[in-house]
Amino acid sequence: MRTPPDRLRHLIELLIDSVADPDAAPVHERAYLSRFHLDRLITAGLGEPPAAFRRRLALERAAWRLQRSGSVTDAGLEAGYEATESFIRAFRRAYGVSPGRFAGRGGDFRLVAANGIHFHPPAGLLLSHPGGTPMTLTTRLLEHDVWLTGELLDHAGRLTDDDLDREVRPGHVVHHFDGPEATARQMLDRLVWTKEVWVAAMEGRPLPGEPDRSLAAMKNRHAAVGPEFLTLARDLESGHGWNDVFVDALCEPPQSFSFGGVFAHILTYSAQRRQLLLDVLAELGLADLPSACPMEWERSRQSDRPHSPEALRGAAAPSAQPVHTPQDAIRRWWQAMQDKDLDRLRELTLPDYLSAGGPDVMAAGRENLLTQAAEFFRSARIDHWALDDVTVRELGGTAVCSYTWEETGEHGGQPFAMRGVATDVLVARDGRWLHQSHHVSMLPPTSP
Repeated sequence: MRTPPDRLRHLIELLIDSVADPDAAPVHERAYLSRFHLDRLITAGLGEPPAAFRRRLALERAAWRLQRSGSVTDAGLEAGYEATESFIRAFRRAYGVSPGRFAGRGGDFRLVAANGIHFHPPAGLLLSHPGGTPMTLTTRLLEHDVWLTGELLDHAGRLTDDDLDREVRPGHVVHHFDGPEATARQMLDRLVWTKEVWVAAMEGRPLPGEPDRSLAAMKNRHAAVGPEFLTLARDLESGHGWNDVFVDALCEPPQSFSFGGVFAHILTYSAQRRQLLLDVLAELGLADLPSACPMEWERSRQSDRPHSPEALRGAAAPSAQPVHTPQDAIRRWWQAMQDKDLDRLRELTLPDYLSAGGPDVMAAGRENLLTQAAEFFRSARIDHWALDDVTVRELGGTAVCSYTWEETGEHGGQPFAMRGVATDVLVARDGRWLHQSHHVSMLPPTSP
């Protein structure tokens, strides 16, 4: 997955290089910019002039060296100060004590910085994440699991039924309760089925019946259970409910489980299945498969939602709440469809977005959605759309929205009219409500 170049990050990397090598060519020359233009770009992005930024990082690194028995002279030279006296004066102004006293007393070597960017030992950067909705470790693991499962289902769509049913791992069993998983279809089904069974058990619902294992059905099942899985986890986390225990009376004999133990169980076996599926799909001839690494996934998410200069500077948001409501986000999505605005659709949807239902009863991730939208835009237009009976239930940083919709327009030279019931799940991120899933059930057209 290729991410767009980040100009500000490139400039920061040049500044870091200049900290490590004070004798290197000036930063503005290596960036192919005038010194004036470089100063403007860095100051706008970081809220700190490049010279001050570089000097602070150099002093933080020097303070860290001093805490590890480095000499004052060596620390000063490494920070770019030719005269030890100059280094001592600069250090005292920044830390309030001399380098020698700082080395003796210890303490945090990082200086106050509104942009949250600091030296990170031994030769890197620490970037705090000011503002926005914090993403916990649990959220990272669960959202990555749901996203990658959707990707695997999408990529498996390039295989034939014969490939999906070929026994590529004869006798393979992940968990005795789930039975053999010798084919790609069985592995994909168990990724979805495990969540369906456990979500039903945790919410006190009847267990699902025998599942439809066609690829289209598995995508629809995942599109339905994925948001439920994430919403349940967020509710448990916000309510400190991980240690709560429920009794599953459908077990023989009935057994008790903690919610946290169940989610740990799901993620443990899901990770094993996902990695094996990536290997199996590659063996079956598929290329350009997604990375299983959560760091790569998170990096792609950050490239989709770049930090604004205000966020990089650590400026306080006017409100801890998103700047618009879930209803606004839904209306913007529909308006983007009418305006044929693919860029806005991408901006309004999360990378792990899932949609299901509609006139063709299809399930799709975000990239498939955008591809389908582009094809629709070439031969169709929406003349009118309307939403009615909108209900919103907010659960912390998640909103579940239900509404009826109707639209009229022209497709392939023929007029069309459609209506249905939609359920959208939106998540608050960086001051905005973004779409995570969209499910549609069609209704008969209204009588004229």
